[in-house]
Amino acid sequence: PRPPRPPAGNCIDSVPPGSLCGLTSLTDLTLAGNRLARLPPGELAPLVRLRKLALNGNRLAECPGGLGKHMTALLELMLQGNRLEQVDPTVFDCP
Repeated sequence: PRPPRPPAGNCIDSVPPGSLCGLTSLTDLTLAGNRLARLPPGELAPLVRLRKLALNGNRLAECPGGLGKHMTALLELMLQGNRLEQVDPTVFDCP
């Protein structure tokens, strides 16, 4: 059985530290259309099989670091509709 997906568009304003750490087989994560201003450092690192990450339509001022380093399977990253002024180029570093 698949683990439950966090809902999109439900006014989520935070992701508790460690809440995603056991989801190592997760391939798609949609947290779009919420009120996220930040994600805990390293929160996405365990999601090594993630292929799609939808963080669009939130309040993120910075992109979660290490996406390319930890998520080598990532094919689709949606960040539009946030408060990003710049994206650190290391976000796209791949091993």
